[in-house]
Amino acid sequence: AAFLGPEVVLKKIEAAVQVEHLPWERIEALLYAANVVLHRMQDAVESDLSSNLALAALRALDANLHPKLSGTALTLLGGIPGFLSKHPSILRDVVLSVGRMLHSVEPTLSRNAATAFQRLAGNTCCAAMLSDPVLIEELLNIYSGLGPPPARAGKYGDVSTEEMLLASLA
Repeated sequence: AAFLGPEVVLKKIEAAVQVEHLPWERIEALLYAANVVLHRMQDAVESDLSSNLALAALRALDANLHPKLSGTALTLLGGIPGFLSKHPSILRDVVLSVGRMLHSVEPTLSRNAATAFQRLAGNTCCAAMLSDPVLIEELLNIYSGLGPPPARAGKYGDVSTEEMLLASLA
């Protein structure tokens, strides 16, 4: 990535992830590669990110094809709050999809969802958008429709998934 430059690498990943009917393993590998580039060069790259990559991660999350793919998509989406704060319509869809993943029967996915939500809520611009009454109502509908998330306290040796979520909403 350093040789080609992060922008070039991300453009190539974005182009590759747009191909229809890719196997979930290929999509996961592309999203993982994007995560690595974004993590290593956050400030320089996130501002240049196109909506294609975020939308690909959102589609992968909503399709729920495989827990590994969903986890990678959650990590990517939770790691780009600066980008999402500039794209409120995508942020809204991400928040609702992450909200649904909080109730995953896979403990690691519900934990990844809580972490993604915490990262989004930790961004000042995203947090302001998350206070939208319509979005709050939709999140409450997701929560009340599915019931409380399964208990996971103690498994990770730190705060529970529920405590992390509550701290994010505070």
